[in-house]
Amino acid sequence: MAGNVLPESPQEADGPQAAEDNQTFVQKLHELGLLTKNNNIYSMILRDETHGNSLFRTLAFGDEFLHKTNKVIMLVGETGAGKSTHINAIVNYIMGIKLEDRVRVKLVEEETASQAQSQTTQVNVYKINHMEGFKVPHSLTIIDTPGFGHTDGIEYDQQIVQQITQCFAPGSGVDHIDVIGFVIKATVTRLTALERKKPTVVDILHNAPIRCARYGYGLPIFFKFNNSSIPVRNSSSEDEDAGQDAEESHWKMGMENMEKFFDFLPTRDTQSLILTREVLKERHCLEVTLKGMEAKNKEALLNMAELEKVENLLRQNEALIENNGDFTYEINETKVRKVCTEKNAMNCHECSSTCHHPCLVSLDTFAYFCEVFYWDATCKICGHDKSSHFSEKHKWETYVEPSTTTYSKLIRKYQGASLARIQEILREEIQQAEKAGLHFIAEAKKMINRLHEIALKPDLLSTADYIELLISNERSDCRAGFTERINSLEKLKRRTLLLHEMMEKDNA
Repeated sequence: MAGNVLPESPQEADGPQAAEDNQTFVQKLHELGLLTKNNNIYSMILRDETHGNSLFRTLAFGDEFLHKTNKVIMLVGETGAGKSTHINAIVNYIMGIKLEDRVRVKLVEEETASQAQSQTTQVNVYKINHMEGFKVPHSLTIIDTPGFGHTDGIEYDQQIVQQITQCFAPGSGVDHIDVIGFVIKATVTRLTALERKKPTVVDILHNAPIRCARYGYGLPIFFKFNNSSIPVRNSSSEDEDAGQDAEESHWKMGMENMEKFFDFLPTRDTQSLILTREVLKERHCLEVTLKGMEAKNKEALLNMAELEKVENLLRQNEALIENNGDFTYEINETKVRKVCTEKNAMNCHECSSTCHHPCLVSLDTFAYFCEVFYWDATCKICGHDKSSHFSEKHKWETYVEPSTTTYSKLIRKYQGASLARIQEILREEIQQAEKAGLHFIAEAKKMINRLHEIALKPDLLSTADYIELLISNERSDCRAGFTERINSLEKLKRRTLLLHEMMEKDNA
């Protein structure tokens, strides 16, 4: 396409003529059917380019100008930080609107102070195609994200992450990114509730573990804006208003920093998302496998704890058993139940367990396309072949249920074996459970460390560190059997530390 041709840029001159030209430019857009008017507020008419099954919306302004560079900016921040308002400020800047102009341009609806929730409920990709008359020499794509820290909790935040991830998927229309902007109110004095001091926002970002562009002296690169709604002036008598100086100061600060930002934007190296997509795909596979392994590990840890409990009970009741006595004891039993689901689950029929849910694979024939399979079609979670796995509308869910049993039942379980033989078998099963637990922990640790590498985090976990993390999670969740699982983890941690010490002595 030839692009969008409009009169020459209206912002070359200052004073009354510039203000008149700015209005003419906006009015021209209105005449072309690109803006709607409500009093002195012009709203941009957007073309919906959203794909059918997309989790995010794509909205375009004007016709695509193929010969113009497209700069991509993603804005993130908590609910109420002012992202939507800031986008409108960007639009007014690139259209050359000045304080004294009698018009304002709006791209998105802004939330009012009385609104408790963010107006933006899904990721919106705004493609602002360049037009002759823009103050910037390129097209602009703005990715507007819903506010994190929403009242709906962490599940809502995870949905936002899914939408952003889909934005970067092949065919999404976003194949590169230039800037990710973190929008935060200047009045916010701390990023976490644990902070006791009240440093400036820039100080907090400087000390936070956030990878960002920085000035030569180390501080994060930042821009200050005042995006408060400044009224349109209708007459020169408003020059006498008491708030005129403050309005002019706010507008000047905002537009000067906006100019600095758009001067800064071309200096950034555009980042291709092609490699990023491969990294995101790998991360997703790792997270799916890690989730499945953690469930298996919990089961192995509880089994280990229960076997040790039975072994101790037999030792304590040896005299009673020798006199042909029976006794009753309590155990925590791991059971499975079938739960119907709307989405597909990849289930293993050999071990009656769910290896992946939700799963995009809907046909059994293509089961090996599921992320949980190695290249040889062996499941990373349960170790069974793909032929044992089926895509179904239910999942197998493990749960812990306390129950009462007797020594006589234990004898029947081990087919009438003697006390000595049962104790021997239990020790063998405990060793197998320990081995299984350590295997799951070692594999999970590798995955977490790979996730750290993907995220460019240098702080890789040791096995003992990961076990400590699992212990902390168990204490936080407090789910049935957590005390027994913590005891098993503590034992494995001691064993791991002992092995580490022995290896260090050998290497000394």
